[in-house]
Amino acid sequence: MTGEAGAVRCPSCGHSETGRVGSHEFYCWNCCLEFHGVPGLWRLFSVEPDGTLIEVGGADDGAVAQAQAAEAPSPALSPMASA
Repeated sequence: MTGEAGAVRCPSCGHSETGRVGSHEFYCWNCCLEFHGVPGLWRLFSVEPDGTLIEVGGADDGAVAQAQAAEAPSPALSPMASA
């Protein structure tokens, strides 16, 4: 799924660099989390060195959108705008 149109975005970091590892199961190459479920209802897992999955929480698509908006730089106000 990496780089394909319609790729599943990571519910944790928002990147589209994800790959399918099973039915409704994906791995994010950016934050190294595995996530299971469907858009809007995700379970997040840390992958241990032995392959064991440790659940680290859940996320919804709204939380990803809010995190991305918070990270976006604010447009700079020009000195002329206040005149």
